[in-house]
Amino acid sequence: MNKWDDWHWQLANRITTLEQLEQYIELTDDEREGIQDASRHFAWAITPYYASLMHRTDRRCPIRMQVVPIGDELLDKSGLADPLQEEKNSPVDLVIHVYPDRVAFCVGNRCATYCRHCLRKATMMGKPDCDFSEANISEGIEYIREHDEIRDVLLTGGDPLLMSDGQLEELLVQIRAIPLLRR
Repeated sequence: MNKWDDWHWQLANRITTLEQLEQYIELTDDEREGIQDASRHFAWAITPYYASLMHRTDRRCPIRMQVVPIGDELLDKSGLADPLQEEKNSPVDLVIHVYPDRVAFCVGNRCATYCRHCLRKATMMGKPDCDFSEANISEGIEYIREHDEIRDVLLTGGDPLLMSDGQLEELLVQIRAIPLLRR
């Protein structure tokens, strides 16, 4: 198999510096400055494959706009650090319970490529201090088990498919053991 087609290779070779990014797209001085400013606050990474889809010179390329950091990310015009009130609706670590019958279960904080519009980029994405310990995962499972009204569990946070197969399988086994479609 060609390295390019290997997702492990793509992850291991993610673009995380201006120098790497400039192999794929042309940047203006303003863009370079914006990337450096945003990088001080938010993680960013782009797989080589995804970078290859970006238009080399068009700053308005939708793919490029989705993943290349810009200085405007630091401007919060609404003044809301948590616009969806996820912290307020987080009864236990890693669980967000906004809707009565479903929860978002944040089981990781890594993605192959970090989207600039990510809801959790300021609080969780790429941050090494987030605690996805076995204890916190167990606490989330127990919360779901104790709430009969929950019928849907969305695995999120980052991309759950970046967990090891064993970790993901164990998590799914535990969730499937809960009768989620209770009426």
